Amino acid sequence: MEGIVVMVDVTSGHEHDWGSFNPVYKNVINETTKALETRANVAGAVFTAGKETDITLTPTLYYDNTEVSPKNSHITAVVPSGTIESSKVVFGKVDGLQDVMTIGTDQDAGTAALPSQEGCKLTFSHKTTQLVFAASYTSVAGGKGEWEGKNVSIKSIKILGTQLPQSVNLTNGDVNWATASDFSVPNITTTALSTTASTISPAVMLAPSNDIKLNVTINVGGTDRTFLNVPVMDSKNAGEKLNAQEGYAHTVTLNITEPDKPTGENVKALEVKATVNEWKQGNGGTVDLK
Repeated sequence: MEGIVVMVDVTSGHEHDWGSFNPVYKNVINETTKALETRANVAGAVFTAGKETDITLTPTLYYDNTEVSPKNSHITAVVPSGTIESSKVVFGKVDGLQDVMTIGTDQDAGTAALPSQEGCKLTFSHKTTQLVFAASYTSVAGGKGEWEGKNVSIKSIKILGTQLPQSVNLTNGDVNWATASDFSVPNITTTALSTTASTISPAVMLAPSNDIKLNVTINVGGTDRTFLNVPVMDSKNAGEKLNAQEGYAHTVTLNITEPDKPTGENVKALEVKATVNEWKQGNGGTVDLK
């Protein structure tokens, strides 16, 4: 996982004013004396999930080297990397595929003379909920269903009114979310389904919610069928909606069941055809500004 580590100088016993933070991405070393003239305070890093490992910072971040009253250095970190703007890390992609993690508030890493080992240990927490979609299909026994002999697959899944992570506040590690909107799950697997549930989507990362609704379009033998405003229910608590929480990964299984075909002399399905009219050309408009 690629992320960034940010270092700030703080007077002992005080908090840093992140509003005045100015990112510096490169160390400047005097060619003659080799003195460190300008310290970088932002570095890239690669983190490994699940275990504590030493990380390499690029560029190297150095403690305050002022001879008189050196300040404590505080650090914070955010995954994924992004652009620092006005005390925020702004992500380059808002696509539902970003696993946003932070360490929360900045940590005291000590000074060059007294570095803090504990302050330099970064523990990340996931700031979104994670959804992975799976699907299965059960047909009516004996070929007596409406979809007899037809393959069934998932064409699209839309999560209604959700929010995606847009940036993170360096002050506290909180996420700023994009405006709520419908989100189409990318890279859906469209192969024919079987009675055994199989994964059909990548993991998507969204704002936590206890009221997730979907629009799901399936394909039945070449014909699309759309199910609207379908709530996601909890698989272990009957009748309750899924509470998709921060830091939790949830597998949402779409159980598709072929509908029965009714019998009887007067049973006939409604047949609907639709035509969408082309736009008609209207008059132009004018605006006079004087």
